[in-house]
Amino acid sequence: MPTGLDGALVGKSIGEQTDQVMRNLSRVLELVGSSLDDVVMTRAYLVDWDEYAAFNTAYERWFPARLPSRTCVGTPGLAAGARASRSTSSPGARAAGQPSSRAVSAGQSTGSWPGITG
Repeated sequence: MPTGLDGALVGKSIGEQTDQVMRNLSRVLELVGSSLDDVVMTRAYLVDWDEYAAFNTAYERWFPARLPSRTCVGTPGLAAGARASRSTSSPGARAAGQPSSRAVSAGQSTGSWPGITG
């Protein structure tokens, strides 16, 4: 989700919200010993297909070396009035006691990921 640490929506445009989602995902991946470089698959959720080009422009900036496999899903709405959200799969993401392949969602509650401070 394109939210800050306080749970409030960040940004109004699809580009701003996509960047916030990616910042959140990047931080969660870092906390589990991985990075965006390890991402093999993403699933994006968009509420307005007319915003796809702007979403895609923002998304591609986060993966300069190679784009992971991606599925885009249209949805009638997202929590907090978000325009976009995403889930990610990274085989390198590993939390203590967890298997090596782990799906990570930008909508994950910060309470479930110790160490998220910003």
